[in-house]
Order: sequence, then structure tokens, then C-alpha cells
Amino acid sequence: MSFPVQLTKSIKNGMENSLEKYNGSSADTKGWDNVQRQLRCCGVVNYTDYSDLAIPAWTVNMLPGSCCPKSSNDTAVVTCTSANAFGEGCYQGTLDHLTKNWYTWGGAAIGISVGLLFSIGMTLCYCRQMNRYQAV
Repeated sequence: MSFPVQLTKSIKNGMENSLEKYNGSSADTKGWDNVQRQLRCCGVVNYTDYSDLAIPAWTVNMLPGSCCPKSSNDTAVVTCTSANAFGEGCYQGTLDHLTKNWYTWGGAAIGISVGLLFSIGMTLCYCRQMNRYQAV
């Protein structure tokens, strides 16, 4: 399944704007760390997206710990660099995730819509009955 070009551009632009706010403590940072851990990805396109960010505590070629797999004892690697970072960017991972779950989201939207239409129908029937009762 392919998404409309405008939608994919909007997703990518939003991700790029959010990544620019990555600083180690913001809500954007926490969001990126969660996405990178869940999707096993790094940056928007790849790990090089972090090279333009000026984060004071980082040395050259350093990446967020969420860009690298955890070690066997389930702790983050000591230093995450391009050598041990996830190879895929999160933009592609996000599109893959959306594609994989498209039918689930579509089914949920249809189910909610049908439920709302049923509720509206029942409300209209109830109102009609109330009008008949008051007329008598």
C-alpha cells in the first residue's frame, strides 16, 4: 500500500522539525527515544541526521542510546556511535508500521462510524416516540 505524496511529505517534515528539537531533555527527545527503541531505527533517514545537532554533552560521532540495541544484560550500550547504531531511519520504519496496521486502524474507524450512526438512529427514533407521546 502506498500513501499519498502529501501525507508522506507531511510525516517526514514533522519528523525532521521534531528531531531538530532533540536536546536530551525535551518532550521531543523522549518521543524520539521511544520511537527509536520501538521501531529499532535511528534518525529520520538514518543516524547521520544527528550530525547537525549541537548537543553539548556529546562528543563527535556520538548518538542517542536509543539508536543502538541494548546489550545482553538489558542495559543501554555505554556509547552509541554509527558503528553500532540501527541502520534504518525512523521515517521508513513509521511508514512500514502504518502500512502493516492500516487495516486495523481502518477497521476501527469504520466500527466507530457505524456505532455513531446507530446511536444517531436510535436517538431519532426515541425523539419521534417522545413527540407522539406528548401529542396524545
